[in-house]
Amino acid sequence: MTLEEIISVAAKKLKNGGRLCICQRIERLTDVLCLMRENKLEPSKITMVHSGDKKEPYLFMAEGVKGVKPQLKITEKVVN
Repeated sequence: MTLEEIISVAAKKLKNGGRLCICQRIERLTDVLCLMRENKLEPSKITMVHSGDKKEPYLFMAEGVKGVKPQLKITEKVVN
């Protein structure tokens, strides 16, 4: 199953206010955000995941909500 299929099916099945959470490698960030918007899921929260203070993020968690206005929040999570 592709990322496109996952987001498309989730958007069809979710009610207004329903949430989809996806965890992906950082290289897919723009793909996920664009696909969410194309499928009427508004990205509402992005959490960057990295290990240690000086390391670059290697994963992100994105939450999309169906039928809401733009309201993006960005946070960080450090894992040891």
